[in-house]
Amino acid sequence: MVPRGRPHARRIDVLKISRRLFFYLLAAGGIGTVLFFATPLLQRERGGEIYCPEEPPLVYGREECPVCLMVVDYPPSSAAMRARIRGVERWYFFDDVGCLATWHKEVLRQGGEVLEICVRDRVDGKWIRGDKAVYLITTEFTAMGTGIIPAAPGNVERYKKGEVVGPWRVRSVGGVEEYGPPKPAGEVRAVVDYKCVFERFSYGLRGLLLLIGIAVVSQAAAVVIDKPGVYYGISAERLIINASNVAVFNTTVKGGYVEAALPQGMTAYRIKPAMGCVVVTGRNITLAGIRVNCSSGILVFNSSRVRIEAMTAQGLADLQVYRRGLGIYIYNSSDVLISKADLAYFHDCIYAEYTQSLDISGASARYCRYGAHVMFSKGVRLRESSFSDNYVGVALMYSDDVVVSDVKSSGNREWSEGYGFLLAELRGVVKNCKAVDNVHGFYVMYWGNTALKITNCTVEGNYFGVTLRGRNATGVEFIGNAFRGNVVQVMHIGLGELSTAARFVGNVWGGT
Repeated sequence: MVPRGRPHARRIDVLKISRRLFFYLLAAGGIGTVLFFATPLLQRERGGEIYCPEEPPLVYGREECPVCLMVVDYPPSSAAMRARIRGVERWYFFDDVGCLATWHKEVLRQGGEVLEICVRDRVDGKWIRGDKAVYLITTEFTAMGTGIIPAAPGNVERYKKGEVVGPWRVRSVGGVEEYGPPKPAGEVRAVVDYKCVFERFSYGLRGLLLLIGIAVVSQAAAVVIDKPGVYYGISAERLIINASNVAVFNTTVKGGYVEAALPQGMTAYRIKPAMGCVVVTGRNITLAGIRVNCSSGILVFNSSRVRIEAMTAQGLADLQVYRRGLGIYIYNSSDVLISKADLAYFHDCIYAEYTQSLDISGASARYCRYGAHVMFSKGVRLRESSFSDNYVGVALMYSDDVVVSDVKSSGNREWSEGYGFLLAELRGVVKNCKAVDNVHGFYVMYWGNTALKITNCTVEGNYFGVTLRGRNATGVEFIGNAFRGNVVQVMHIGLGELSTAARFVGNVWGGT
């Protein structure tokens, strides 16, 4: 069944409201590249039919978003794209326009072709061509918290008045249903066009130090390091490093857990309070022996040669998962080393995206949504680490040159499911690892661009030892692994395929 109304409880359970809630800022003037520059909106249609010629074949409750990997089940913020990547044409479905815009960039990055985009009109539920819709930047709930609402140009004023036309006819796993959409409940902050959203939107951060610095200082006493040097024994509520050639040792940061908004005059958006209790941007930065107690830990962005060593960080166990920040967040950086980090009670304990040369070793992560989560990166090394009691132990997606070795992912079965290793369109190798006592030991997704070898691993005591999902698994290999005591050793969820093309060679299969 498709859920009715605003599904707050449902979204908390499956953790669809994610790390990115912090970052939806509307920048002014030339302060870097944040998310959207509010360009003048052309209200007139640019010729041609505004509606999609055919309804996308979206079945709510069945399809998975390729960006956040969550089930698409909330019609008001859903979207669809037909694309061709490496000669394979198919539909992709999204639970939020933010995911749609992110995947649009990824298709082009892979040399693919976007053939059609359809978004739901928030007022009447009709499928509109993506380039003919206008996009309202609002405070309304959407599946990933972006607040981006599509509408036909003629329906903008109706949305502002709180109008909605229903029911909508939607397809779900239970068949065709009449869906009663909730009334619009968001304040409209800006109205932008297709080009603005699809060229400028990013779930990450770019050039935000000024905004972050002002926001953090305004909320709590902060220590700001803006000169090179070696610093010892700092104790602060916030620590901001805006310099190169800095080393910080034996430091304690206790930023608290109270959410607060950015100053009203700074940005059009309210965000979560701390993008990081520790904020780093610069080159040649070392943080060693640092202790963090905060709803958000360390943010590193637009930086290079960063070392984080012997770190402990803990969020607040009683804070709802979707309200927590990230333990360590690495964005758009290079040559980053994380060694001997112990983290617990964050949204994602470690999250990295758009980063090159990332080395994580000796890490321990517990009680988070994702223990370690890496997307759109290259040159990733994850080794000698342990991830337990999370929703997902290790999630590696859309990344190249990845090597995972001597990592144990166990007991990850929180919420509705649990994954030891979640690997999507990955190019690399996983070796000498253990996936023990999860719902899914290894969950591998592929669409034809995967080159993944999983070798010499132990897969034991999971409900599903291996789950394979997608199309064209010719690049997936399981070689010399030991499968013991899994209820289902291998499950194949093929899209248009009766059997998987993944190779299984020299594995040992056994019971308890």
